[in-house]
Amino acid sequence: MITKADMHIVEQIDKKQTEKIGIYLNFANTLNGAVLLLMDMQFIHQIVEILLEQPVAEQKLLTDEESASAIAEFANIIVASYMNAMGSYTGIRIFVTPVSVKLGYADELVEDALQNLNLCCNEAICVNTGLSTIDANGGGLSDVGHFIMMPDDASVQKIMEAISI
Repeated sequence: MITKADMHIVEQIDKKQTEKIGIYLNFANTLNGAVLLLMDMQFIHQIVEILLEQPVAEQKLLTDEESASAIAEFANIIVASYMNAMGSYTGIRIFVTPVSVKLGYADELVEDALQNLNLCCNEAICVNTGLSTIDANGGGLSDVGHFIMMPDDASVQKIMEAISI
């Protein structure tokens, strides 16, 4: 069940209620919780076509092995950047599990991430991230991705102690 606090996260990131690609992973070892990166489907579609250097039918993004692999690789690069930055800032070495990718609405994706951990998120760190693509003709797309860290209470405490708050 999605709580009032969890719904606040959703309201801040998806006022239009559009389908998103959810890139989901768990913390491992040093922290407990989940990480969810939400991106617009159209933006991810363009990223996949750039990475594969060929057109890809949007309905095959998650079912085609090559497309799914491209999404996972993109996700690994983005998530690794965030985790390294957060680790540098806090001094905590952050480990994560491999990514999984799912299509849905923000509220469904947040709820799914929390249910997978049997976790109630009392605190979350949400970073809105502008990403852009530029194609050969100078056109492209921009998206505001939402990087949401949903640590458990003990992990929140560990992060706050590390940054002296």
